[in-house]
Amino acid sequence: MIWARAPREGGGRAGRRWRDRRAAWPLRAGLSLCLLLAVSLAGGQSPEPPPDPPRIRRIEIRGAEQIPPGRVRDAMRLRQDEWWRPFAKNYFYGADHLAPDLERIIDRYRSEGFLFVRIEEAVVRHLSRDEVVIEIRLHEGPRLHVREAVVRSQDAVLRRRLAPRVTLERGEPLYARDLQESETRLRELCDELGYALASITRELRIAGDSAEVRFHVDAGPLVRVGGLEVRGTQRTRPEVVRREVVLERDDVLRRSRVLYTRDRLFDLGLFRTVRIAPDDCDSCVTMPEEGAMQVDLQVTVGEKPPGWYGGGAGFSSESEIRLLGEWGYRNLQGRGRGIQLGVLASWSLQAWEERHIDDPTERQVELILSEPWLFGTPLRGQLSTTYRFNREASFSEEIFSIEFGARRDLSRFRALLASIERKWVWSSDPSTAGRDYEIPSLSLSFREDRRDFVLDPRTGRLLQLRVDYAGGLLGGPIDFTRWAVGASFYLPWGERTRFAYRIRGGYLHPWGDAIAGVARSDYLRQLPYDERFRAGGATTVRGHAIESLGPPADDGQSLGGLALLLLNAELRFPLRGPLEAALFLDAGNVWAHYRQLSWSRLTAGLTAEGYEPANLSYAAGGGLRFRTPVGPLRLDLGWKLNRARRPGSSGAELHFTLGQAF
Repeated sequence: MIWARAPREGGGRAGRRWRDRRAAWPLRAGLSLCLLLAVSLAGGQSPEPPPDPPRIRRIEIRGAEQIPPGRVRDAMRLRQDEWWRPFAKNYFYGADHLAPDLERIIDRYRSEGFLFVRIEEAVVRHLSRDEVVIEIRLHEGPRLHVREAVVRSQDAVLRRRLAPRVTLERGEPLYARDLQESETRLRELCDELGYALASITRELRIAGDSAEVRFHVDAGPLVRVGGLEVRGTQRTRPEVVRREVVLERDDVLRRSRVLYTRDRLFDLGLFRTVRIAPDDCDSCVTMPEEGAMQVDLQVTVGEKPPGWYGGGAGFSSESEIRLLGEWGYRNLQGRGRGIQLGVLASWSLQAWEERHIDDPTERQVELILSEPWLFGTPLRGQLSTTYRFNREASFSEEIFSIEFGARRDLSRFRALLASIERKWVWSSDPSTAGRDYEIPSLSLSFREDRRDFVLDPRTGRLLQLRVDYAGGLLGGPIDFTRWAVGASFYLPWGERTRFAYRIRGGYLHPWGDAIAGVARSDYLRQLPYDERFRAGGATTVRGHAIESLGPPADDGQSLGGLALLLLNAELRFPLRGPLEAALFLDAGNVWAHYRQLSWSRLTAGLTAEGYEPANLSYAAGGGLRFRTPVGPLRLDLGWKLNRARRPGSSGAELHFTLGQAF
C-alpha cells in the first residue's frame, strides 16, 4: 500500500508515526462515539416542568360592610376556588399580581362614593405548597353624598343652559360614574353650542360625609367653520367627501353637525375610519368683534377595499337549509356608485338528505345599482332587479321585479324613503285561481334609527312606519293598501347585560275587484301569497318553523294573513370573550282578517286544549351568539308554549343564522 511504505528520504521515523496513528484510530473513534452518545443521552432527557404556582383557596375581605365582599372580589383579577368554576385557573402568581387588584378594589369603592377608602393590610398565607389564602383588610370610611351640585361660569346665559345637564341629585351617593357623566354632558352641550375650545374643571368641597360639587366652565371663543381640507382619499374623488359635509363656511361648529357628517360618510360604505377635527391653530382666524374664532376643518378618511364578497348559511330544524352569497364593488369611477350581486338558495331537509341539491325550494338572484347623490341632490338612489322562484307544498311561483327607491335624510336619525316597484308573477297557487299577474306598487316609509350599532345594537331604538299602495291609479289587476308599524328598543341592564324588545303590527286591505274564481268575501284569497304577512321562524316567532303560523290550507301549509302581530323580548348577556348567550320570549301570529284578533286570542293559546290557528302562538328558549365583524352568529333553540300545537309540528325548533333576531 502506498501510504504504508516508508519514505525514501528522512529514514523510517515518519513511516512508523503513520503506522502508529493508523493502529490507534479505532480506539479514538470508539472514545468519540461514547462521548457523543453520553452527550446525546444527557441532552435527550427532558427537564422536569416547573411546578404550578399555588392555587388560591379563598380570598377573605375584612372590613367590607357597606359593599358585600362578593362584589369587592368581583373587582379583582385573581379568583378564589369556586365549585361552579371547576376549570378556572385560580393561581397565585405573586405579589406583583396582587398589587393591581388592590388598586381595583380602591377604584370600585371610589366609584360608589367612598373617597376615603384605604387598604390597611394585605397578607398571603400559605396553607401548603399548593394552596394559599389571601386576606385583605380595608377601611371603607364614610360614603359621601351630594350636598349641592352647581355650574360656575362667567357667562350667565351659558350657565343657565348648562345647569340642567348635571345629573347629580342632592342627597344621593356621590358616584364616580355620575360625576363623569355630568362632566361629559356639559362637554357635549358646550360642543353643541359652538364652544369647542371650552375647558371644564371639577372641584369637590367635602364637609363630613357630604360634598359640594362645582363645575367651573370657561367657554372660550365661539368657534366657526373656515375652510375644509380632505385627506386620505386615494380611490375616491375628494368632492365625494366634500358634498357629504353639512357644515358651511362661517357656520357655528356644532357637535350634532359633525356627527351627522360622520354618519353620512360612513353610510357611503367607502370608508373604514372617518375623523373630523379642527386644523392646528396656525390657520385660526380671530374675530374680536364677534368674540369668535374661525378654524379650518380636516376630514381624514381611511378607505375600504372597493370590492368585496361574502357568504352565509342558515338552518331551521323543520323547514330548510339556506345558503347565500354576494359580490359587490362600491366605488365605481371613484364617485361612490356601487354594484352588488346576491344569490340565495334554500333546500328542504328531506331534499338535502336525499342529495337533491339541484331541486331547491327557493332560488333568488338580485342585482342592485346604487347612486349616493341622485340628480345632484343629497338623495340616496337605488335600482334593483330581482328574480325569485319559490316552491311551497302545493304550488310554486316565479317573480321578476324591478324597483327604484330613494332616501332623504331629515336629520342624523330620521329619514323618509320612497320606492316604486313593478312585479311580474307566474303562480300556480290554487288560492288565487292560479293566475299570472302584474303588481305595480308605490311605497312610502318613515324611519327613526337611534341604534348605536346596526348589526348588533346595545342601546337605542328603531321606529318604522310603512305604507304600500298597489293597483288603483298605477294599474294592474290587484288593488290593496298595506300598513306596517314596528318599534324596537335596546336597553342596557347593568354593565354588560342588555334587554331588547320589539312590537310589530300590520294590516292589509284589498279594495279592488275580486280575483276571478275567488269569492269577494274571502279577503285572504283576494291577495297573492307573496303579498301576505307571514310569521314563524328565526326572526319572528322562534320555536315555530319558518312561515308556519296562520290559517292553514287543506294540505296544512300556512296561507299567510292580512293582519300581523309580533311581540319579542330578549335578555342578552356575555359568557366569555366573543361568546354571548340569550334568553327570549316570542309571541305572534297572522290572521285572515283583523276582526279575528281579540283579547281572548292573546291568552287562549296558553290555555286552550285544542289547536286553533287564530290563537296567539308563544315560544320561549335560549341561544348562543358568537360575535363577528359582520354581526353575531346565532344559534337559538325555542320551545312552543301553547298547550295545543299544530298537527304534525314538533315541540321545539332549532335556528342557526347570522345576525340578531331583531
